[in-house]
Amino acid sequence: MNPTDFVSDLSHFFDIITGKPKMGLTIAGGGCKAFFGLGVGSVLTQAGLPIRSISGTSAGTAMGLSLFSTSPDDLVAEFCDLVRKNPSNFYMSDLVTGKKPFPHERMYRYIVAKHLNMQKLQSSKIHFVFNALRLPRHLEPDENKMRLTSFMVRIVNAFRKENANNEKGIYEPLMSKIAEEEGLREVIFTEKELDTPEKIEDAILASSSAPPVTSVQKLFDGYYYLDGGIMNNLPVRHIAKEVDFVIAVYYRKMTRIFFEKSLLEREKPLLQKIYYAYPDGSLPVNTWDYTDPDGVQKTYDEGRRMGEQIVRLMKLF
Repeated sequence: MNPTDFVSDLSHFFDIITGKPKMGLTIAGGGCKAFFGLGVGSVLTQAGLPIRSISGTSAGTAMGLSLFSTSPDDLVAEFCDLVRKNPSNFYMSDLVTGKKPFPHERMYRYIVAKHLNMQKLQSSKIHFVFNALRLPRHLEPDENKMRLTSFMVRIVNAFRKENANNEKGIYEPLMSKIAEEEGLREVIFTEKELDTPEKIEDAILASSSAPPVTSVQKLFDGYYYLDGGIMNNLPVRHIAKEVDFVIAVYYRKMTRIFFEKSLLEREKPLLQKIYYAYPDGSLPVNTWDYTDPDGVQKTYDEGRRMGEQIVRLMKLF
């Protein structure tokens, strides 16, 4: 985040409103990089800022819910301990015996379940919004596993090409286009639908579903879901209308550009409500690296420093 730009944005914002503003927080998906978002959010909540709504996708969903369900510091410490005991991101021996060779889903689900406090979430009175992509019937694993596998290969290739294009200054949402062509639909979940710990846990996993690392998830409505970030990795629009401004946390330049390109003309005024928070450089952890506890801790700490910077800047007005 450029502090000068942020001060300028906030100065404009506080010039046009009076009273105590209602604040929203959006945390983008990004696997382990989302610990940066957790760090930002932990400082904002500890500072008592008036957060009324939180939106997120993929790992950003888990981080947003964690802010009002558990101690972020405790969650990070336990996840780092778990990662420290995990020497590899892929186990060939499990593949040979027919087990899932990736440890991510098991570890992720364990941490989510361990730190999900339904009572705290309900008492927080925060409006939670997060997305996942509903698979059309022709892509469901029960119907055609090979077609779903082929689709995911196309998504992975599109992801790689998007990143390569990003380095050249080209921003084309290839993953989103493929998802739309195949008939995937973004579905929004809120605290109203997720009224049990089991539903929340399953929905978090669905929002984060990225085969083959994490499997496609079947939810309580009978549909299968994939990672919401494939189509909308910065779901700001789902809360922007109900708050005075939103802090949007993300980790890559393309996330912001794709989000802004996706807005309809009538939604363009929402941009005046959005204030972006992002790392100054590359984060010290890879998206799906569950073997690097130091990288996770440093990413969280960087997020906290960013949160502290935001709080200091806001106190200027």
